[in-house]
Amino acid sequence: MAKHQFAVGDPVRLTISHGSAATTQFRIVRLVPGDREDLPPAYRIKALTENHERMVKEDEIAPSV
Repeated sequence: MAKHQFAVGDPVRLTISHGSAATTQFRIVRLVPGDREDLPPAYRIKALTENHERMVKEDEIAPSV
């Protein structure tokens, strides 16, 4: 299993374009366990301004400053 780069609570931003979500700050709410080494780790993220969570791959997010 690939090691996660981010931890629960870390602030992140999307690196892929999702409309206005691209400028929104998110927090990691859950690490998604992976079952294959050839796939990047995944996360559940949530913005303070949204009621729902999103699932993203590690290569779709970056640290937020």
